[in-house]
Amino acid sequence: MNAIETINDLINRYKFSEEDLLDIRLRIGDWLMSNNNNPDDPYIWQQVRFLKNIINLRGLTDEKMVQKNRVNTI
Repeated sequence: MNAIETINDLINRYKFSEEDLLDIRLRIGDWLMSNNNNPDDPYIWQQVRFLKNIINLRGLTDEKMVQKNRVNTI
């Protein structure tokens, strides 16, 4: 999985605030505007680390795992 796919996966699995999502969107948008298109660029991996830091600092829950556990307990 490349950095862009990892960001999409994290965004789909965790409930980030609108501010966090806007921040990432603007950062990646600026990166794209500077004619970068390598989905594994170190700057994009830095954004992955940013999202993972938010997950760890705020104790966000993996929503896919929560849903999976709900199905398994029914």
